[in-house]
Formats: sequence, C-alpha cells, structure tokens
Amino acid sequence: MTDRITFAVDADVARAYRAASEGDRRKLDLLVNLRLREATRTRQSLREVMEQISRNAQERGLTPEILRSIGDRGSDMRTGESGTDPPEQARRGAPPTELWTIPSATANEIDMEAFDSFTRARGRQAEAGPRPGTDDDLRDAQVCEELDGVLRPTLYGLVVFGRGPQRYRPALRMFVHCARYAGLDRAARPISVGEAKGRLEDQVDRAMGWFRSLGRREEYHGILREDIPLMPELVLCEALVNAVVHRDYAEHGTQILLEVFSDRIEVTSPGALPGDMTVAEAVGGGAPGARNERMAKAMVVRRRMGLRGRGWPGMRRGMREFNGTEPELINEVRHRYVRVRFRTPLETETGGDG
Repeated sequence: MTDRITFAVDADVARAYRAASEGDRRKLDLLVNLRLREATRTRQSLREVMEQISRNAQERGLTPEILRSIGDRGSDMRTGESGTDPPEQARRGAPPTELWTIPSATANEIDMEAFDSFTRARGRQAEAGPRPGTDDDLRDAQVCEELDGVLRPTLYGLVVFGRGPQRYRPALRMFVHCARYAGLDRAARPISVGEAKGRLEDQVDRAMGWFRSLGRREEYHGILREDIPLMPELVLCEALVNAVVHRDYAEHGTQILLEVFSDRIEVTSPGALPGDMTVAEAVGGGAPGARNERMAKAMVVRRRMGLRGRGWPGMRRGMREFNGTEPELINEVRHRYVRVRFRTPLETETGGDG
C-alpha cells in the first residue's frame, strides 16, 4: 500500500525530476521512500541519519566542495558537448564530469610545458597582437576554472596535463591496476601485479610496459621454437586508450583493470556504455561518441587515438589475424562496468614473471 506526501525541494531538483523519464522517476521515488523509511524506523535522530549519509558520501569522494562546484556551474552547462545525451545532462543539472573542478588543487598543478606542447600539436596559430595571459589560456581551454576565487584545474585538466593527478582525492583511484593470475579467475595465485598511474597517456604507456614484462608464449614447429606475443600489442593498446578515455569518471572509487588469466586477457572500465549506445553499435564501429569529449580529443591530438569508430573494427581484425578469435564486449549496466575480453591461451611463456 502506498500513500502520497508533499515536501519542499530546491527549484533545480524539482526541474530535474519533472524532466526525468517515467522510469527514472520511479527509481527516484523508490530511493526517497527507502531513505525516509530508514530515517523514521531507526533509533537515531534524523540529524544523526543525515550526518551518516554525509559521511558516507564524503568517503566515496563526494566532498562538499565538489557539490558546490557542481551547483555553481550547473546553470552554465553546455549540452551536446559531452558524449552523454543532452537530456541526460539536463536531468543531472551538472556539467560533464570531465569539467568538474578539483577543489584541492590549484593551477600550479598544470604542467605548462605539456599544455603548450598540446596547443602546438593542435595547430594553434599565433594571433596578432599580444598573447592572452596564461590564466586566460587555461580558462579558454577548460583546463582550469575559478572556484572560490582561485583558479583550479578541471578533472580534464588534471588527468591530461597534471603533474601528479593521483595526489588529489577525486583522482586517487583513477589509474590502471594490472594483474597476472596463474589460473582462470581471481581466486588463482597472482603472479605479477602493478599500477599504471600518471596522466592518461602515461597510464597507457605504463600498463603496456607492465604487459611486456610478462614475456612471450612459446610455440614449436618441429625442432624450431617461435616466441609469440601474448596478444597483439596494438590491439591491447587500443583497448587501454578506449578505457582511459571512455570510463565514467563519476565512479571515483574504482580503477581500470588490466587482467591476464591463463585463457584470456581482459580490460575492465568503470561505467556502462554512454547514453543509448548498444554493444552491437560499439563493436560494429557505429555511433561514435565519447563520454569525455575533451579527453578523447586530447588523445587524438597526441596521436594516441585514431579516428572515431575505427577502434573496434581494428581490434576485431587484429585478433582474427592473430589467432582467429573475436574480442568480446560486455556491457554490465547493473554493476556499471564495460569489459573487453580477448581469448588467448597462455599456458607456456618465456621470460617475464611466468
């Protein structure tokens, strides 16, 4: 049995609720119902319940500063610039995640040599007259924004141009965790583990360096031995680039996973496929888009990412030529991750940790 009550909310919350789909409204209704039930049935006071919810949110990286940043900039959101659907952005009432401001960092965290190199690679032409100040450049490129009267990096600026992105709380776990197991699943003995940290391109390079350290696989043709790579490096590199560019950076507490098992290699990225994109569209190279448009463009400029929509067809071709298999794409909406699986038996290797 259900009943209706009325209570006051902020105007922005009301607008977002009215703009939501019927399905999303039902989910929100259920969430509010559960929270109110918890608050009214507990022996704690309502104040204690709210304080506990606040502590839980902060433990997950949702600090008051981040909430204030979202609120301050929500009205300036430019729909259509991000890979997420404009209606979805409007419902959230917030800018794209990659443009969230990092309240604990300042513009000094930006490596200006890296930023200047990027602008040159992008083909920016020197304008006539005096060049704008550095702060103006950073603002124009959305690398930094003002928060509380201080110029601070956006998440995009931090992970693309930052000197040490993982030093700041929202980015603590935004890296690639690498693990090699001696069996078919994570219950098996880990043979080698590593962490690929730094900027986006550093994460890809360091993850690939860890992968190369695992050695190669042996194949014998009569008395002749051939050393075979565990899988094509170009294919794995493409999967890692896709992971760091397209992951959902709102999922603060999870890393990208590069896992090597005895029968497969997997790259797991936080967040489901963006918008209404389907597995069939992604695998077929259709519906090209990016959840983090600026990060994607930065990797294109740095020549770490090719033309949109060509990644998956290239990975499929590479694996067919390598061992006749097709990579698998798993979109887990409930648990919010995307996994790319490459089938490749690794029973015998030479070199590395195995």
